Amino acid sequence: MLEGVDRVSYVRKQPYLSSAQEQAWQRLARAEGRSEADVIREALGEYLQRRTRSSHPFLDLIGMVRSGAGTGSAHHDDIYDRQ
Repeated sequence: MLEGVDRVSYVRKQPYLSSAQEQAWQRLARAEGRSEADVIREALGEYLQRRTRSSHPFLDLIGMVRSGAGTGSAHHDDIYDRQ
């Protein structure tokens, strides 16, 4: 098990990266004081999360826009001035 890492099962993969990708990920890891593997896992996790969202594009819009009012559902007409 990796030190300081939650009990997660890891699988070793060896992707081929361009020199530019390698340098960018190494710089980011150093700047954030993290391991290179941690930066790659986070990036892959974010990518997979974006790619596996709902198959209905309009459902992905839910919650993206904030009116500033916490009661937007209850007071929709007042907020958006629709009758």
